[in-house]
Amino acid sequence: MVAVVNAFDNLANYDVSFSCVTPALEILEPRQVNHAQVGDPSSPIAFLARFKVTSGGSPVLGLVESAFSAEAEGGTVTIVLALSPGG
Repeated sequence: MVAVVNAFDNLANYDVSFSCVTPALEILEPRQVNHAQVGDPSSPIAFLARFKVTSGGSPVLGLVESAFSAEAEGGTVTIVLALSPGG
């Protein structure tokens, strides 16, 4: 972790805090009542999965694709992250 504060010629006081998170993953879509159809197992098609990661009710920010892994029917799933309009 790195924090950089530069005030040039201005003097100022800064309070900076860091903390670890206990992430919780909530799958929003697909759900058992609204499952995804991905076609034939030998040539599946892409589908949209929506989920959110929180810690103590607050969003966990700065996540990258390599922070996640998934598989379907024993095969690896490619994950591409996209932020919701709300962040």
